[in-house]
Amino acid sequence: MDIKPEDHIRALAAFQKWVDSSISKTNNFPSDATVDDMKESYLLAYKLGCKDVTVFRDTSIKGQVLVASGKKKEAVAPLMPVQPAIPAKPGEISYRLLTNCPECSTALSH
Repeated sequence: MDIKPEDHIRALAAFQKWVDSSISKTNNFPSDATVDDMKESYLLAYKLGCKDVTVFRDTSIKGQVLVASGKKKEAVAPLMPVQPAIPAKPGEISYRLLTNCPECSTALSH
């Protein structure tokens, strides 16, 4: 929901330009989107040469599995898999909180 519907369509069009078969990308709309909002999305997709597009309005399906909460969740701190010195079980992987970038060692902000 952080990306505007028009930007979803423009990303689809940019990718579709180089692919012969049809590509569908779901264009997610907030629950207060109107029919005209979706119509504009379809017309933009047509104008940009998209072969297919799907639109979905949040909460439009009864029993929808995932629903946008409307408020941002706290960022989750990144975890880095590490191989324990002595695994409790064969193939066990544990995780530790990353405090620095593993590639450039820059401090990470959580």
